[in-house]
Amino acid sequence: MNTSVTFNIARDAKFDIDTIQELRNEPEFSSAVEKFLGTQFEIAGYVFELAQDEHTRNAIIEFITRTIDEDTKESVAQEVEKALLSKDAGNPYVAQFMQLVSTVSTFYLLAQLLGIKGTTVYVEGSRTPVLKAVKKEKKSQKKEAKPTFVLNIDEKTRKAVIKERPGLTHSLKRQVKFKLKDGVERTMYVELGMYDGDEPFEVFFRPTKTTSEYAGFFALAGRLISIAIRSGVPLQDLLEQMRKVKNFNMEPDPLVVVMYEALNELWQIAQSKGAKRKELLAMTENTQNWIMSPKGYYIDTEGKKRCPVCKSYVNARDGCIDCPQCGWTACI
Repeated sequence: MNTSVTFNIARDAKFDIDTIQELRNEPEFSSAVEKFLGTQFEIAGYVFELAQDEHTRNAIIEFITRTIDEDTKESVAQEVEKALLSKDAGNPYVAQFMQLVSTVSTFYLLAQLLGIKGTTVYVEGSRTPVLKAVKKEKKSQKKEAKPTFVLNIDEKTRKAVIKERPGLTHSLKRQVKFKLKDGVERTMYVELGMYDGDEPFEVFFRPTKTTSEYAGFFALAGRLISIAIRSGVPLQDLLEQMRKVKNFNMEPDPLVVVMYEALNELWQIAQSKGAKRKELLAMTENTQNWIMSPKGYYIDTEGKKRCPVCKSYVNARDGCIDCPQCGWTACI
């Protein structure tokens, strides 16, 4: 069987036995499902045994405490270590970890019994863009194909109608300091123009003396994004395309990463309302002197790595940078 399947493990996931029950009706899966449903194993004993090794125990503690506030992280880590050494399955942090391990292990067991050759397990919200769980629709429900966006088409010429520039627009603009792989500090300005409330209309990437060599590229990118927006393409779709740009080495282009993160930050502010908008504006004001790295995260005035989304401290491990607060991540 040449089959690949993806399971979504939510943060508080529990194994959905009802979904597996449905496979009983499939002749090719029925015997494997019967064997799976008749198999019982306790994962906690194995985990506690592995946790007696200091290296493994520290890895488990780091995983469990990755989303804990810095103020209480040390005390929680000590509590978890004590629970692992004493094999206390009643500890709430350990119990939640055991549930996650059990869920993933159960899926792998099922995949093996079904003869699936490729499996992918991911944690929802762990990648950019945020991975989203999709609920299975009943067969009786017809899926309607919805277009990603609607172009304004002239009925006579059948060409896209580009919105004319209104007499009055307003904009969000910010200074962006950044470093590329050469380590030189540079500055540019990013501006998101809007009309009719907070409807995006145009984008500008403005160079300074330190980024003068990119002036042509900035102008081209701004014009193409602007004309696409004015033709009916959602800004979010354009941001997704920016995020996919690779350089000659098939790596995310450092300059485009900076442009993407800066523009996305302004777009998040534009979409927010009330207190949330004030919070994001204050956050942006406080980061004016931070440096954006080629991988998209900020380096604050103390040299510490910060998330470009929520501005929290980020963790570096396993070749990736990730934010324990909002789930933003970038592999390095």
